[in-house]
Amino acid sequence: MRTVSPTRLSIGNDVTIVQAQSSRFRQALKWFIGAIVTVCETAVRYQYDAP
Repeated sequence: MRTVSPTRLSIGNDVTIVQAQSSRFRQALKWFIGAIVTVCETAVRYQYDAP
């Protein structure tokens, strides 16, 4: 039992670290997609507004 619990603990820590990284990555991805959409909308508006 003494050898099993530390490995379980380290696996649990790894999982939480991976989850934190993935949530941070999702936030960055959302921001990145939002920036691309904003740039595309601005480009389309500029094309329509151009004479």
